Amino acid sequence: MKEVCSWISEDLRELLSSEGITGLFDWQKECLSDAEILNPTHRNLVYSAPTSSGKTLVAELVALENVLATRRKALFVLPYVSVAKEKFFGLQKSWRLEDLVVRAYIGSLSTSFEEWNAAVCTIEKANSLVNRISEDQELHKLGVVVIDEIHMLLDQSRGPLIEALLIKILYYNKYSGREKIQIIVMSATFEFQEMIAKWLDARSYVSTYRPVVLEERILIGDELVDFPQSSESKVHPIPQEFHIKNDHGHVIGLCIQSLVQGDSVLVFCGTKAETEQVAVGIAKFIEYALAKNVFPKLTEVLNVKKLAALAESFKAKTYSTDTLVQRVIGLGVAFHHAGVTAEEREELEDGFRTGQLKILVSTSTLSSGVNLPAHRVLIRAQNNGPSQITRITYKQMVGRAGRKGHTGRVGDCGLLIVEIKMRG
Repeated sequence: MKEVCSWISEDLRELLSSEGITGLFDWQKECLSDAEILNPTHRNLVYSAPTSSGKTLVAELVALENVLATRRKALFVLPYVSVAKEKFFGLQKSWRLEDLVVRAYIGSLSTSFEEWNAAVCTIEKANSLVNRISEDQELHKLGVVVIDEIHMLLDQSRGPLIEALLIKILYYNKYSGREKIQIIVMSATFEFQEMIAKWLDARSYVSTYRPVVLEERILIGDELVDFPQSSESKVHPIPQEFHIKNDHGHVIGLCIQSLVQGDSVLVFCGTKAETEQVAVGIAKFIEYALAKNVFPKLTEVLNVKKLAALAESFKAKTYSTDTLVQRVIGLGVAFHHAGVTAEEREELEDGFRTGQLKILVSTSTLSSGVNLPAHRVLIRAQNNGPSQITRITYKQMVGRAGRKGHTGRVGDCGLLIVEIKMRG
């Protein structure tokens, strides 16, 4: 890393190493070695790379080089409050080692423009901030803008805001006569990359490398079939012990199969009502299985006393009156949808991330939200709900599976099942 990223301090290198980043993938080295995106040119950059391949690190390193070289500011723009908070805490921890101040414009969090070297914003807050500093004739103090999940340009609600933000910066770059603001945009799922690169006059980079292999499967009857099919496709019958009465689509059985192996599971459903129904169904079976000792390994995987304490803690911290969510938490399960409050959502995500909660049932909104990797992802047939699954949404969903450092499986009924195996 030192040979490619000469601008980062030894302290930051040690921090990255302590977090498991001891080197760069080949694609990261190639991208970061492009002199045009670094000082003094700082050309715009558009790139795509699969989930878990380190695309976020590339953006952070390029932005850091810009800030250190120009002594101007960096703006990181993310679509959701939860993922923006996660980015804020991570960036604050690392950039302080370079004597840089990181602040946030998220929810009620705000700060003076003069106080920071880098700021993390939601899309709405970023637009407001750029409008304000433009009116105050201070846009020249901004050196780089990083926008994650750029595929959301196609989103009906947030897409126009992202486009407006980019247009303002492009206009400034063309007519201000000052040093340009560098634009960095990225996504794991990008179907119009070259068009965006041309619009932004940006360097374009595509990586297909994924440290964790995804094996996608579709459920047909009682069997998981490799998908898409080829001459090497295999059929994987679901073991009889995981055939559960009235378990339509084998959702409960597939969750239990993962659970007894100690694996985590994400289940995507089409509607809020369905997420609760599925979560309750899974929790009820776990309760029955524990009482009857159907799967002895469950008692090793699920610490009922600790889960009961987690449910009580959840109630105390969120002031939740929802007895349903408290009940399923006590069995290692949770549901996640737009009806869950921000406080509840934060606790549930943290419980799943730390491994206390093993099964999380969600609507598709979670697919491009916070970093919640799972060993197995199940995608129920989305015939209901506000919208059908698009190719981009599907890729975001399966991207939750098999993040670096994990192994596992995924699915749909149909279910789509995506099996995860580590390379090597």
